[in-house]
Amino acid sequence: MEFSVPQFIEVEDKIIGPLTLKQFFMLLGGALITFAMYTILGKGVIFFFLDFFVWAILGAITFVKFNGRPLLANAPSLMRFYLTPKYRVFKRISDQAVVVSKKEEAVVVPEKAATKPEVGSRLKKLAYLLDQKTAEEERLIHSGEMKGRWLNQV
Repeated sequence: MEFSVPQFIEVEDKIIGPLTLKQFFMLLGGALITFAMYTILGKGVIFFFLDFFVWAILGAITFVKFNGRPLLANAPSLMRFYLTPKYRVFKRISDQAVVVSKKEEAVVVPEKAATKPEVGSRLKKLAYLLDQKTAEEERLIHSGEMKGRWLNQV
């Protein structure tokens, strides 16, 4: 039995004219906020000033997309970006590492006193390990164990 696989599942359905259901309810909420402000403040400069900002924010939340995602989905990431320090400076002072950020004071993180291995000795160890692997593979090939493994895999 064949089943139809849904396509374009990340695209919301346009239910009410050119609006999705979520967009429609956001605009409906904006209309209710406008009505409440109108009943409380009446017609005046303060009402129009506040109403303009309410509709600007609601319009941005409803229609603006940032990196292909709605602004409301990106809001937590944007808030975290604007509220955290923007840069860190790393300073090494003898055996201690000091991390300084923009809003915080210096934090001292002690480091382990480890000796730095020589480049030559690391290179020799790596060459030795590679030689061991090659010798082991040659032994397996000559003994016939690898031939059986290759036949079983194919």
